[in-house]
Amino acid sequence: MLYVKSSILFLAAIAVGVLSFGTAATAATSTGGADVAKSEKPGSIPRPNPSLPLRKGMIAQDVKERWGEPASVAPFPEATGKAEVWTYYYTLSDQTTEVVTSTENQLTYAGPTLGMQNFPHLVYGLKRSEVRQVVKLLLYDGMLVSWKKSIERNERLE
Repeated sequence: MLYVKSSILFLAAIAVGVLSFGTAATAATSTGGADVAKSEKPGSIPRPNPSLPLRKGMIAQDVKERWGEPASVAPFPEATGKAEVWTYYYTLSDQTTEVVTSTENQLTYAGPTLGMQNFPHLVYGLKRSEVRQVVKLLLYDGMLVSWKKSIERNERLE
């Protein structure tokens, strides 16, 4: 009964926007069985791996053994027990490309006929595009109750 109650509270909190999942750039969202496993490098972000899925009812220690430490842990107010939202991130794509950021006029010698001329000079900068999966887990009294996956897309000039 307590399990059902906390699931309903979690879903109600999502519906009214109490929990924020992703940013304004979030493009796709799904709920269900997550399939992320711990990668080999310590401190690295967990990678998807269907061979180590999570299941509802798993204890917190089992979740950590499969996925590692969460990137963040946020308390979730609940009157009858301890609830937490664990967040995991996984970079799906990270690209840096050179783009034109502005133009400057540059005084250049154009030859004996034209003399000195202003020519546009392109100024380049780096644009970083990152796509990552965000997985938020709801744990109630140390047990996995529910989760939500979303995709974030971020671009910025460096």
